[in-house]
Amino acid sequence: MARWLLSLILIFAALASGTESLANTKTETVLSDPAVNTVTSVGVQPSVEDGPYAFFSDSEQQLQIKWLCETGVVEKTQPITEAIAPVCAYPREITLHHNQTLEPLLRYQTDTVAVISDIHGQYDLMKKLLSAHAVVNADANWSFGQGHLVVIGDVMDRGDKVTEILWWLYQLEQQAEAAGGKVHLLLGNHE
Repeated sequence: MARWLLSLILIFAALASGTESLANTKTETVLSDPAVNTVTSVGVQPSVEDGPYAFFSDSEQQLQIKWLCETGVVEKTQPITEAIAPVCAYPREITLHHNQTLEPLLRYQTDTVAVISDIHGQYDLMKKLLSAHAVVNADANWSFGQGHLVVIGDVMDRGDKVTEILWWLYQLEQQAEAAGGKVHLLLGNHE
């Protein structure tokens, strides 16, 4: 799952390469006649923060990391062994696993299972749901012990915090395995 997740993040990075021009875009809409609800133009500059997007250079064992912050694009190059410190958007430090292996198809048995689906980029909602059901603690770290979290797709699409969710699931997967638990991420029709 971790390779799939990292590949997904890299795909998003490729798609986001054009976001630099979006950060400087302004849209205008104003109500010309509020009585008839006709929209003509109003100044809007959305706050956009996204990332990190990590690009791996196998030959140099380096990561090129990019964030889209309110001030513009922030880029950093660092060894793959270093944790990715937060710059903007996703607020937590990220440690990448270097030696990923594909896990064989197994049938799991556990006493405790939590299932969630159709988050659609709503990071704050997902945190509230998992916290309310004791899957994560107040610091958004795994607290589900040997339980299994099953995410039944549609993590992406409508919300504006898809990247944050993907990185958080990556971290929860590591924390769950350390506690004897598991995170299972299934593809939905929006992935």
